[in-house]
Amino acid sequence: MYYQVFRGDGSSKNYKILSEMLEDFDRLDVEELYRLVKERYSASRPEGFDLMLWGDLHTLFEPDEDDEIWKDQHEYKLLSWRLYDFSGIHILLMENGLAIHMLTEKKYPLSQEMISKMLKKKLEVDHESSQAIELLRFIRSQVEFRRTSLTGFLAQSVRSSNADVLDSPYLLVLNTGTSQSRQHDMSKSDSYYLSD
Repeated sequence: MYYQVFRGDGSSKNYKILSEMLEDFDRLDVEELYRLVKERYSASRPEGFDLMLWGDLHTLFEPDEDDEIWKDQHEYKLLSWRLYDFSGIHILLMENGLAIHMLTEKKYPLSQEMISKMLKKKLEVDHESSQAIELLRFIRSQVEFRRTSLTGFLAQSVRSSNADVLDSPYLLVLNTGTSQSRQHDMSKSDSYYLSD
């Protein structure tokens, strides 16, 4: 099963899962996809692969700490933590095949254990970017906030220079030959629709 995504100019591309779409989509594209999927399933419940796409987008934009995906974090073995700079989305990929998609600037109900696993795995990026630096600071601030909440004492400051973050053990720059920050070839005036 593939989703055929059409651009306003009539061209299209097939995608199987949201993670593949993030190779080509910017944030506006992902927001438009979410709008289309919500519209399509406003009166019915998605099934099969549609349920997976709907669930990934729902978790991305409307996380609910009571969802199973967050309650079962202690059971997950984290394989990788990757940033798609172009769309501003980072993904946790688990050994069981589960992928958790998250916006870089949004706080999610991640457990302290999962955040520790993320930092140990390192954030995978295609190139150094300000978004990667800000994401690392944001995640580290959640650790520091929780330490402060538990101890009642202010933990060491998470404000650091870009060089400190880039030299940190939490960032892994990959040289894959592709760049998430490349210019997007879709104009902002393009319209999209989804076909399966």
